[in-house]
Amino acid sequence: GGLRELATKAPELRTMSGLVTLLADLARQTQLSARLHPEHAPLVGIQHRVRAALLPYTRQGEYGWLFDRTEETDWHRGNLHTFEQRGILDNPSLAAPVLQAITHRVEQRFTTDHPTFLPMDEAALTWILPASQGDEDLSAYGRKGTEWLMATAKKGVSLWFATHSLSQVF
Repeated sequence: GGLRELATKAPELRTMSGLVTLLADLARQTQLSARLHPEHAPLVGIQHRVRAALLPYTRQGEYGWLFDRTEETDWHRGNLHTFEQRGILDNPSLAAPVLQAITHRVEQRFTTDHPTFLPMDEAALTWILPASQGDEDLSAYGRKGTEWLMATAKKGVSLWFATHSLSQVF
């Protein structure tokens, strides 16, 4: 419900803070509804947990500077985009959502109408790191790399990997 309502708002209001505010409003409505319909009571707890999980990514949270914005990079413009991952990978709680956002945006550019050259320096290190940390979200990032290896050529993407360790190749 909150995402559907957020989608109807003006673009400048479609932020993480805006979503959390809408979820708070929905939780209040659910609380009132639970008085008449006790079967709705468990939803209140779920809504509170979802809001609590999103709070670090709002302006009030630690990572709001990255995620709670209305402006976006012009991903469709320009021919060169770079991402330094070291600082992100050093913070596991930040790594999964940032890497998911980056891979999502990069994949939007994969099309045979616009060939893409995707160099990845030390990508093997990035893709094996999640398995060693045991983080399921980061493991999904590693699986995405494997998927790119197998499927991006048919989308006009040329992958290039660079590494300083032959063992990472294997």
